[in-house]
Amino acid sequence: MYNIEDGKLLRDLTLDNFHRLVEEPIYFELFVKSVGYAGLTTLLCVLMAYPLAWLIATTHKKWRDLLLLMVILPFWSNFLIRIYAWMIILGPQSAFTLSIDDFVITFFTAGAGAGASTLPLEIYSMIKISVTPEVNAVSSLLMLLTLVLIVIASKVSPSALRGGN
Repeated sequence: MYNIEDGKLLRDLTLDNFHRLVEEPIYFELFVKSVGYAGLTTLLCVLMAYPLAWLIATTHKKWRDLLLLMVILPFWSNFLIRIYAWMIILGPQSAFTLSIDDFVITFFTAGAGAGASTLPLEIYSMIKISVTPEVNAVSSLLMLLTLVLIVIASKVSPSALRGGN
């Protein structure tokens, strides 16, 4: 049990905690209820699980896999709900993603003065409205330049691209 003394959190690992559990009726009553609920839940699970396990064990192979799938499938729901939640949080139109976009724009234009911009920011702002042929041309040139630099770097130092020394 934990104890707060003089603003500090202290751990008191003594047998007095067990004495207080038995001595104070509220703690003892809650303890008995918790153990009762745990016992009842265990008994109900056993009463439902053993007949189902017997049914699965004695069923033909063709149906056994389907029954096992029906038993295991509910355990996946938690995982699927979490994945779906992350997809919503980190999706392309989520508030988190849009705030990151705003941070990047603010970071690159901070200190540049009013009306100042960079080429990537201009391209980004044009893409939000509509893609024009100029944006496609500039993006293609940037992509080509990047690929040329990667090829040159691989010829100069092939081991650098593989992570070697």
